[in-house]
Amino acid sequence: MRRKSDKTRFKPQVNGLDEFLSRQPRVRDTTLHGNYHLPKISVVMPSFNQARYIERSMVSVLNQDYPNIEFIIIDGGSSDGSVELIKKYENHIAYWYSGADKGQSDALNHGFSKASGDIYCWLNSDDLYFPGAFGRVAKEFVTDKTVTIIFGDWWDIDGDDKLISENFAFDFSLGQFIYEGFHLNSQAMFWRREAHKRFGEFDIKLHRTMDYDLIVRLGQAEGES
Repeated sequence: MRRKSDKTRFKPQVNGLDEFLSRQPRVRDTTLHGNYHLPKISVVMPSFNQARYIERSMVSVLNQDYPNIEFIIIDGGSSDGSVELIKKYENHIAYWYSGADKGQSDALNHGFSKASGDIYCWLNSDDLYFPGAFGRVAKEFVTDKTVTIIFGDWWDIDGDDKLISENFAFDFSLGQFIYEGFHLNSQAMFWRREAHKRFGEFDIKLHRTMDYDLIVRLGQAEGES
């Protein structure tokens, strides 16, 4: 597992966030760029009754300045207007489903079973990606073929997208993660399809700690100490 070093840390442009989230998503151009095909990024978004937040979360994916995105939304049968918001953007969504499930882990398994990308990620329906995130991540994966997982800094925000705290990820240690707790966040992680195959599926008995389980099992699968 690897994150960017301090000298290459990506600093988001916070001042333009409202404008970024207010833009109408456009149709993507997935043609060849340069001498290689840009890797497809599969984004899985589980959701349940998150109508207050889900539209901005969806737009933060759809407005990425990156052409090759596969967006998958799994809704747990919401009754608060979430489905109507998903339908608003369904022309930009590769696959979506709404129906009763066995919880978030079940929804994630459903979503990733539909993914066909080269790079996987998971975004909750009340979280956001900053502008430029996908292009930066894809560049790192293309530049270094040995990297299987990339993670970075994350911000905690309130219900109005205002900053609460800025959190800095640091070099990964599985032992430190297990014994001392979180020093990275699943919402700021991207991993190759091959790593997900080694990870397997989320344990549907886990309803609150599936992110911890993901990081530990990916670390074990990649042989991290």
